[in-house]
Amino acid sequence: DFYPPSVEITAPAAGTSFLAGEPITVSVAASDGHGNPVLTFYVDERRLVDDTPPYEATLSAPAVGAPSDVTLVVEGRDAAGNLTRVTRTLQVSPRGSSDPPQVAIACPSPGAFLAPGTTMGVSVDAFHADGVERVDLFVGDDPVPVDYDFEAPYLLSLTVPADAVPGTTLEVKARARSYAAVTAEVAYSLPVISAVVLSVDATLAAGDLSLDGQSVVVAAGVLTVEGPHTFQNLAVLDGATLTHLPSGATQPQKLDLSVAEDLFVSCGGSVDVSGLGYPGGFTYSEGASPVHH
Repeated sequence: DFYPPSVEITAPAAGTSFLAGEPITVSVAASDGHGNPVLTFYVDERRLVDDTPPYEATLSAPAVGAPSDVTLVVEGRDAAGNLTRVTRTLQVSPRGSSDPPQVAIACPSPGAFLAPGTTMGVSVDAFHADGVERVDLFVGDDPVPVDYDFEAPYLLSLTVPADAVPGTTLEVKARARSYAAVTAEVAYSLPVISAVVLSVDATLAAGDLSLDGQSVVVAAGVLTVEGPHTFQNLAVLDGATLTHLPSGATQPQKLDLSVAEDLFVSCGGSVDVSGLGYPGGFTYSEGASPVHH
């Protein structure tokens, strides 16, 4: 099959005007001799995929600082990989508010830290009366965001470069952009530490001192701790769990763990003390803190 699919934008009409943030509903007629093609819709950097007729997608008109031409792009690809690309020019007008959006990092809380090569979710709260077009996450002075999100809740991903030097600090910025094309940002400092990184299920047996005295990052999987242990620092990242052995009818278990400096549990991480609990007598939610015993 060397023939690309047939793709035609049926709505909106060329030159249709939208206000920034308004929904653009796109209808497309598409066909191919070897089955239904897969369509991808683009407006600015927004992207939606539809693989089932009737083909329709709704995207938001992007933020603009002045009345602007915006290009709607629809790509159709068939099972053989043949591609058809069609475009349509639309008109987008700006909204009038000059007030900056409100933006704050909801998670992690102050005191988080990571090791080189590890990844953490960043949750951002953003609001503007005209609506928030997007939230971008930047590291240092790099103008290219490491991640972005167009829809609330704004959930972003931050990965520390594998060659990051322990003892340094990543300067992170979350920037919100309103549909009036006004931005505001909030900064966050993230220390990079040298640590043992665990990415698969593991059990630290009683008497196994291989991790004692070290900083440990549980990046994925479950770390089960048996018996008393002491870590220098401990981070439990998104999707990871710190727990103890399950209690039996005659053999109760507990998490007997000391952290000399900082304990950080990301919003998507967990400390499971469903047996006898933490010997300190309290539960620990997301955050960072000094010594916990």
